[in-house]
Amino acid sequence: MKCFTMHDEKRLNFIIEDIEIYLEKLNKLKIDPENLKDDEKFLASSMAIFQIINRSIDLGDEIVKSDKLGYPMKIKDIFEFLENEKILDKDLSNKMKDLVMVRNRFSHHYEKINEEDIFDFLKEDQKYVLEFIERIKNYLRDKNNN
Repeated sequence: MKCFTMHDEKRLNFIIEDIEIYLEKLNKLKIDPENLKDDEKFLASSMAIFQIINRSIDLGDEIVKSDKLGYPMKIKDIFEFLENEKILDKDLSNKMKDLVMVRNRFSHHYEKINEEDIFDFLKEDQKYVLEFIERIKNYLRDKNNN
């Protein structure tokens, strides 16, 4: 999928492909309340979620840097800058900021992650990641067409 020309096309495509691959792998695990009790499923799904959120942050950061939208002091600032530029609406910006907190829990308090965290991502949060990717793709297409 090549739709980016003004930005670092290779890097942006690589980040988006990473997110899509991890989402696909996560969904292939077919997580349910029973099989999530299995350590391998639990660890695989939590690592996939961690990577999905990390790469989403990388994608936003790449846009902020390449378009010189600001200098984020905190990770959440990335989504604030994207909202200020009308790339994201307030709701999606807030959802992505919430995912930063989820990512921090997955990375810094691993022992506190539970099955509910994984189900919440599968039921709700992954749709925000997909929406985020679409908004970024649309932004880049619009920018390249002007």
